[in-house]
Amino acid sequence: MRFTALDSWRGICALMVALYHAPIEAPLRNTPLIQNGFLYVDFFFVLSGFVMTHAWAARITDGASAARFLIRRWGRLWPLHAATLAFLLALECAKFAAGQIGLWQGGAFLGGNTGWSLLTNLLMIQAWHLHDGIYWNFPSWSVSTEWAAYLVFAGVVLAAGRSWIAAITAIGLASAAAFLWLSPDKVDATFDYGVLRCLAAFALGVLTHVAWGRSRDLPAAAASVLQAIALALVALALVYLGSGPASHLVPLPFALAVLAFAFPAGALARPLTVAPMRALGDWSYSIYLNHIGLIMVMKILATLGIALFAPSWLHMRDDALIFSADWAADLAVATYAATLIAISALTYRWIEQPAQRWFNRIASGRTVPAPLSATI
Repeated sequence: MRFTALDSWRGICALMVALYHAPIEAPLRNTPLIQNGFLYVDFFFVLSGFVMTHAWAARITDGASAARFLIRRWGRLWPLHAATLAFLLALECAKFAAGQIGLWQGGAFLGGNTGWSLLTNLLMIQAWHLHDGIYWNFPSWSVSTEWAAYLVFAGVVLAAGRSWIAAITAIGLASAAAFLWLSPDKVDATFDYGVLRCLAAFALGVLTHVAWGRSRDLPAAAASVLQAIALALVALALVYLGSGPASHLVPLPFALAVLAFAFPAGALARPLTVAPMRALGDWSYSIYLNHIGLIMVMKILATLGIALFAPSWLHMRDDALIFSADWAADLAVATYAATLIAISALTYRWIEQPAQRWFNRIASGRTVPAPLSATI
C-alpha cells in the first residue's frame, strides 16, 4: 500500500524547509509557518517510523533480510546525498581556483568544510556527535540520523522478535528523555543530539502505525474530521511552539497528521493525491538535498553581480539578499522555489531512480530492475 497523501505532505514539508533556508528577505517568508521551518524535519522522522513499520517490520526475520533492508535504505539515501556533496565540493574547488587568480574574495573551504567532515558526510555519520557544527550540505544531518534510526530499527526487529514494538518504544522514550535533558530549551538539535531527536520521533511513528492498524476501518467522515483537527493542531504547533521547551511537543501533532492522512478516503487527503502533489512527493528528497547547492550558487552569482554592477535595487546584508521592493523579493523567492523544483525533478529522474533500481537489484540478488516505490 502506498500512502499517497503522506508522500505529498513530505513534498510540502521539504519545500517549506527549503523556503526556511532561502537567503532572501521577503514578506513571503515572514510567516511563522516558514520562519519555524526547522520543525518540519520532525515530520520526516515520524513518517519514516510509520512507513518503515508498514513496509519492513514483518519482512525482517533474519540477518539476510535485515541486510536487504539496509542495502535498500542506503540506496535510497546515499546516491543523491553523495551527488550533492560532489557538487558542493566542486563549488569550493571553483571558489579556491578563482581566488588564486583574484576573481573571488570570499574564500573557500571555510569553517568546518574539511576533509574529515567530508568523509563523515560520505559515510552518513556526520550527525553522530562527531563535529561541533553541521557542514557541507548541512540539511543532510537528518539523513545521517535517519540512517542511524534504520540501523536501530533493523537491529531491534531482528533481536527482539515479537516484542520489537515494546523495545523500540522503550528506546524512543529513553531518547526523548535524554534529548529533553541534554537540550531542554529547544528541539532544533542537529550535529549534537540529532540522533536522539530522530529516534524519539521515529519511535512515535512506529506507534502511530500501530494506532492506524487498529483503526483501518475508520469511516470517511470520521477521517475527514480527524484530518481537519490534525491540520489545525500542526498549524498551531508551528506558530506557537517554534521555540523554547514546548518545541519538544511538535512531533505529537505531526504524528496525528500522519495517522489522519494515512486514511485516503478523508476529504482533506483527496486533494493531495492529484498528479502535481504526487510529483512533489516523488521529488521531496531531491528538494530537500538540492536546495543548499542552489542557495550557494545564488549567493555566488549575487555577490559577483553586486560587485560588478552595484545595482541600486539589490544588496546583501548578513549573507541575505535584500531587494528594494517587496514584490521583487517575493518574486525572487517564487523563482527560487520553481527553479529548485525543476532541478529536483531532473535529479529524481536521473540520479534517485536509477540508483534505487541498482541497489534494489543488489539487495534482491536479481539481475533485472526491481519494482520502484518512492514510499518504501
